[in-house]
Amino acid sequence: MPDTVDIQYAGRRLRADLVTFVASAEAARLFNSQLDTDGNMVPVWKAHTFTYYGAGQVHSDTVSDGTSTWVRIFGYENGQQISDSGWVKQ
Repeated sequence: MPDTVDIQYAGRRLRADLVTFVASAEAARLFNSQLDTDGNMVPVWKAHTFTYYGAGQVHSDTVSDGTSTWVRIFGYENGQQISDSGWVKQ
């Protein structure tokens, strides 16, 4: 395996160190992913399970890759979202 890889991104050809690329937050954006609170990629393209408050707002969003599970909790006040825990690996 080569130490570097050519990448097409935003109309430009980049030559990047593969380890740096895969470990970066930029990789998460390229793979349509998000990072958890520990900086690891969350597979947001997988199926989600939601729970709701009585008023119909989303309370939690859970996603799993079959091995690990991540949960995101939302808080509301007067109908407005006021908090988001971010993705937390369980």
